[in-house]
Amino acid sequence: MTVEHTNPPSSPKSGPSDAEAHGGGSSFDLSIRVSPGKLALFLGLAAAFFTLLSFAGRFLRPIVGDVVSLFGVGDDLSVPSWYSSIVLLFAAVLVAVIALAKIRHRGDYAFRWGVLSVVFLYLSSDEMLRLHESMSGALLQPALAALGYEPSGIFRYPWILVYAPLTLVFVLAYFKFWLDLPSKIRILFFVAGALFVGGAVGAEMVNGLLHDSYGQGGVLYAAMTHLEEFLEMLGIVVFVYALLSYIGSHLNVKEMRISVRDGKTG
Repeated sequence: MTVEHTNPPSSPKSGPSDAEAHGGGSSFDLSIRVSPGKLALFLGLAAAFFTLLSFAGRFLRPIVGDVVSLFGVGDDLSVPSWYSSIVLLFAAVLVAVIALAKIRHRGDYAFRWGVLSVVFLYLSSDEMLRLHESMSGALLQPALAALGYEPSGIFRYPWILVYAPLTLVFVLAYFKFWLDLPSKIRILFFVAGALFVGGAVGAEMVNGLLHDSYGQGGVLYAAMTHLEEFLEMLGIVVFVYALLSYIGSHLNVKEMRISVRDGKTG
């Protein structure tokens, strides 16, 4: 990714610009150029690094203490959590850019793109604030206890009882949207979704079984937890790559420009 600073052309003999004449100050443009492949490679390597560092930290805790929790995947306010939240937020912004382009040019599925942006904005917040776990502890577990149901096995984590059906509804609602995507983007979306849902829901279900059999202290449980988080992060990376490819190839956007104006506005 490269960032270029470009000043607007001006003549040395000319007076102040319109913006300066009206008290608006000067302005300049920032050109941001992103290579989808290189960015995806960087994000993927970062995800692998955080996962390996977190897993190694599990064995180093007796030596270095709780400082390893700063790099633990799945831990609150850890570096990997911030990483996942920021990449999800970046994905939400990219989807919003596509939605705005569709609205401007009266393209297909503008509303669906807009809703998808909101979904990823929620996922970004959920990654940092652990909203699904808070909901599970505050609402689902007391409700299930009142019904006499003790969560176990693949449903040991009750939030799955809510998120799995919602995921199915989402897939059904977006199925035609997905079919109408260009073939390359359609495949990438499928891979991204399979990785993310496979980690968030599938691996979590397996962890429920491992918890019943071995508890949370075993190496196998820890390995599955790290696999879960890595699959989620990898799914997000593939999705970001797909979005950037779509923007570059199918929206004919070759460069993103940000205009910045400094000085007084009044």
